[in-house]
Amino acid sequence: MNKKIILSLLVLSAATAAGTAQAVTASTTFPVTAVVLTSCAVSATPLAFANYDPAASSTIDAANSLLVTCTTGVTYTVGLSIGVGTGATVATRKMTNVASAGTLLTYSCIQMPHAARYGATQ
Repeated sequence: MNKKIILSLLVLSAATAAGTAQAVTASTTFPVTAVVLTSCAVSATPLAFANYDPAASSTIDAANSLLVTCTTGVTYTVGLSIGVGTGATVATRKMTNVASAGTLLTYSCIQMPHAARYGATQ
């Protein structure tokens, strides 16, 4: 009985030695590059004033949002054109009444919370 056990152990160890595989790992490095283009996207919500009564002495306030999203590191300035109303300036913009030619409504565009007027860009 001792002979059978020894033979079995020898066969088992020989089979294990013949089936052993070794894994090999290799690694390397490589350069990775990308060109990030500078860009900005601008969007705005509509600016709609409430009904205006020319006989009233009060002003009407309205607000909208202007969103500028740029690539990181890009500096930008925001400016608004003075529009197409006759006699319009940065300080006094003019909205033309399309129903009554020549009738203008004066308005201003103010940056909040600083209360500075938006400059013009053309």
